[in-house]
Amino acid sequence: MGATLQPEPTVAQPEVVADLRDLLVFRRGLIKDRTAARTRLKMARQVVLRRFPTQRLAQVERQIARIDATMQALIASDTGLMERLSILVSIPGISLVSATALLADVPELGNLSGKEAAALAGLAPISR
Repeated sequence: MGATLQPEPTVAQPEVVADLRDLLVFRRGLIKDRTAARTRLKMARQVVLRRFPTQRLAQVERQIARIDATMQALIASDTGLMERLSILVSIPGISLVSATALLADVPELGNLSGKEAAALAGLAPISR
């Protein structure tokens, strides 16, 4: 039975996609840190207590910028990802950060048929 079906082998994702995903997870953690530091800054009444969240905010912003640059360099090193990024960015309302997140979270984007994409998104009709 298995020989007659001959399922197509799935293609392994390139190492770049795994690296992108790792960087994106770290970036999301930094976004949470930035939100927490901004909240602490608003709540601090003393000058001494305002200095630490301000310094932390500056550090987090530098780290986010560095991660963004690293992610863009990774994407630029892969022609397929760069091509898909340019298509995603050309869509109104999708920024470079959003397109990068889509490439990391949904690497099969652009390689699926319409039915496969609908099933992945949960939009395909399923009989119950």
